[in-house]
Amino acid sequence: MADNRKYAKALLDYVQMPMAQLGAVFGTTPQKMSKALRQEGSNIYESMKSAVTAPGRALQGQMNPQMMMDENGNIYQDDSRMNQEAMNLAMNVAGGGFGSTLAKPAEAGSLGMFIGKRSPSFNPAKADLFAQLESKGVSPQEAWRQTGTLRGPEGALRQEISDRKSIAIPMSEWGWGARADAQAKNSTGGLLNEFLKHNELNKSYPDALNTWTRIVPRENAGGSYSIDDLGRHKIQLGLKEKAIDKSTALHELQHLIQQEEGFAKGGSPNEIGTYLQQSNPELYTKLIKSGELNNPDYLMNAYKNLAGEAEARLTENRMNLTPQQRLKHFPYNQGEFGLDVPFESLTVRK
Repeated sequence: MADNRKYAKALLDYVQMPMAQLGAVFGTTPQKMSKALRQEGSNIYESMKSAVTAPGRALQGQMNPQMMMDENGNIYQDDSRMNQEAMNLAMNVAGGGFGSTLAKPAEAGSLGMFIGKRSPSFNPAKADLFAQLESKGVSPQEAWRQTGTLRGPEGALRQEISDRKSIAIPMSEWGWGARADAQAKNSTGGLLNEFLKHNELNKSYPDALNTWTRIVPRENAGGSYSIDDLGRHKIQLGLKEKAIDKSTALHELQHLIQQEEGFAKGGSPNEIGTYLQQSNPELYTKLIKSGELNNPDYLMNAYKNLAGEAEARLTENRMNLTPQQRLKHFPYNQGEFGLDVPFESLTVRK
């Protein structure tokens, strides 16, 4: 505590600013600013020095700006490293000493499933920064680049967790009963943690890997997610090379998260009529009269445009991205490592 008080006094002397004015800079009260300085004085002091001196260090060639290319192929100078040092300071004050991306770069392949505010892994400080940027008219792409946060089609905020270290557990390591069933080409079942290891998911949704999972011993069995009459999650998966298909498992787990977070849900082609009857009776009546609800192509397209299904496929698409690819590929752009249907065509099923 004594050291932090020393750093707090040094910080105030350094910026020559009273506590109330310093608090106003960060949008907080003098009391909260004082508390932050007491708790994280040394970190904030060093961050302030770094942020204040960043432009000068750049001019002296001590911090070289990065040259970037925009979507139109134009080269520009990226000064975000200087901006990031200032952001680190703000995150230290607002978030209790947690630096942002320059202090701790994201791991390679740190992209994966989309999580929401109910998850312990959700970063509220980054969500707050996103909201500030959004209110100032900053594009979703740029807000994503700065915060790793985006707003879904139903309006809820999302962030991502890493799927990089998730592992489809080999059949040889399953419990004896499940292994014997699968080797005999019989369906089997168990808790998902018997078939999939995913530490990041376990931190984010501790009960997700306790979901009862049915394993069908066919590679083309696909996957499904449902809720039983008691409100319990259920997953069905097929086998692929003597293990479950990890990509399909992540797809179905994204549906589980959608249910937990109140995100837009997925569905199935043969239930499109039911969804429309509930959400858009007028359109449903027109489609009945035109016969489109008996058209397999229409039903499949409508299924693919369900926001929950598009998001689950997006999870599969992005599960091995590097941080560089993350910056390049905004999740809601259509194309490689993005949505496979236009964002504007997504249908929200609640």
